[in-house]
Amino acid sequence: MSRFHQRRLLAAAILGVLVVPPAILGCEPTRAPSAPFDQQPRVAGNSRAADVASTGVYEPGTIVWWPASGADEGEVEATYHLQRVGIVGSALVCSTGPGQDPVTVAGLLALDGRAAWAEPNYVAETAESRGHSFAFDDGFPDRSAYEDQGAAARVGLASAHEASRGRGIVVAVLDTGVDTDHPLLASHLLPGYDFVSGDADPTEAPDGIDSDGDGMTDEALGHGSHVTGIVALVAPEARILPLRVLDDDGRGDALGIARAIDYARLHGARVINVSLGMLVEDRLVGDAIELARAEGIVVTASAGNWGAENPEEFPAEDEATVAVAASGADNRPTSFTSFGSYVALTAPGEAIRSTFWNGHTAVWSGTSMSAPWVAGGAALLLAVHPAWTPSQVLDRMARTAIPIDPSIPEVTRNFGAGILDLGAALALGPGSAESPDFGIRQSTPRP
Repeated sequence: MSRFHQRRLLAAAILGVLVVPPAILGCEPTRAPSAPFDQQPRVAGNSRAADVASTGVYEPGTIVWWPASGADEGEVEATYHLQRVGIVGSALVCSTGPGQDPVTVAGLLALDGRAAWAEPNYVAETAESRGHSFAFDDGFPDRSAYEDQGAAARVGLASAHEASRGRGIVVAVLDTGVDTDHPLLASHLLPGYDFVSGDADPTEAPDGIDSDGDGMTDEALGHGSHVTGIVALVAPEARILPLRVLDDDGRGDALGIARAIDYARLHGARVINVSLGMLVEDRLVGDAIELARAEGIVVTASAGNWGAENPEEFPAEDEATVAVAASGADNRPTSFTSFGSYVALTAPGEAIRSTFWNGHTAVWSGTSMSAPWVAGGAALLLAVHPAWTPSQVLDRMARTAIPIDPSIPEVTRNFGAGILDLGAALALGPGSAESPDFGIRQSTPRP
C-alpha cells in the first residue's frame, strides 16, 4: 500500500493521540504541549502516522491539502474554516482558523473522501544547526587554500576539469542564502530569490533572532555560502542560482522549499542541491522533486549527521533524490554521517574549506558539505552530456566511485556505490551511462 494512500490509518492515529479541536465547530482547541524544536521526539520516516502525530515539527496556522477528483474545493474549505492562500502544483495551501491545529485538521481531512491527502507545513533544517556543528576559521583564508584543499584532490577535481568545468549548466542551491558580494562567489551567481522573506534578495545576513528556540542565534549563518562555494569550486563555469529557503538559524518550511524547487525548475536549473532535511516524508516537497526529476533535473540531498541508519532524513530518503553521505580525509565514512539503503554516494564532508558569510572562508563538517560535491559533479557531466537523464548521471558517478575499504564492518554497504571520483567519471568516455544491473534505485511515480 502506498504510504500516501494510508489516509484512514493515518487519521485514526492522529485522532487517537490528539484531542479533536472544537474549533472545527467554532470553539477553542486543546493541543499537546510543544517543546523547543530541537527537543522534539524524532522518528524515522517509515511511519507516517507517528510522524504526523509528533508535535512541534510543523508551522502553525497552515495546512496543505490535495482535493479528490470532482471535489468542491470551496465547500471543503468552508467545512473546515480554511482560507485559501495559494496553490503549489496540485496542492492547495490554506490558513487554518483561530486555534485550529493543522495536524488535527489534516487528520479530519484524511477521513473526508473529498480530500486525497492533507498535511501540515512541515519544518526543515540543516543537519549542522540541528546537531550544533559550527564553522570555524582555520587561519588559511586565501584562495589557494580553498582551491587546493585535500578534498578536491581526493575527488580528482583537477583531472575532471580537463574534460569539463560545467559551462552552460545552472545549479540551484536551496539553503540559507548566499553572500552575493563574496569575491570568490559573485562571478558565479545568477539573480536568485528569498522564499523566507519573499523578495528577490537571497543575501545572507544575521538577524539576531533565535527563531528555533534553541538558545542560539544565527547558528546557520554562512551555511548557504559554504555550500555554494563547494559547487563553485567543483563546477567553476556553471551558473549558480541561490534560493534562500532557510533562515539564519537554519530553519525553513516545506512550502518554501517546494516553491523554490518549482522556481529552480522553471528558471533553467539542471541540478538542485538541498543540504537540509526533515524527519517526516512531505508530499508537497516530494511532488516538487518528482516533477523536477521527470524533467531531467538531478536533485542532490544531504544524508544527515546522525551517525546511524535511523532516523532517515527527507528528502534524502526520497527515491527521486541522490542522497550523499560524508567521507573524511582517509576516504572512509565519517563517524557522524548517516547511512542506509537510500544513500547513493559518499563524498568529502569532513573539515571542508569553503566560502563563508561576509567575504570570509571557513571550515565546516557535515553531510551538507558532501552533497554539493555531487551536485557540482553532476554539472560537469551534464555540460559534456546535456541529454543525459538523472539516472545516467548517477550511474556514471556510481560506476566510477572509489570502493569503500572492505575491512570496515559490513554496514559499509549502506554508504552507496562508494566515494565520489570525478576524475574517473569524466575520463570514462562519451558513451551511454545507463547500467541496468548496477542496482541504482529508480524513482516511482507518486500516487
